Amino acid sequence: MSPRFCPLAPFSLSILQQTLYYYLTQIEIVDSLHAIGEQSVSAYPSIKPSDIERVELDLPPLPEQVEIGHTLRALDDKIANNTKINNHLAA
Repeated sequence: MSPRFCPLAPFSLSILQQTLYYYLTQIEIVDSLHAIGEQSVSAYPSIKPSDIERVELDLPPLPEQVEIGHTLRALDDKIANNTKINNHLAA
């Protein structure tokens, strides 16, 4: 793995990996982390593990995370399917 990338995994059993993914890919979080990275002193934008550790999460209980995950995954699948149909129709 490149030294420029760091895999993330939940630190606690109170968060699902999918919940962490959806949370960290929200535009507000991406923009916030991007701003932190742009302030880094390295040759390219970067964020330190300590920057990620300071991100606070307001998490619902695990059963609710599971339900939210199912809903978001179903929506992602529907979007992907619609995109595939649109690309096929445009061809």
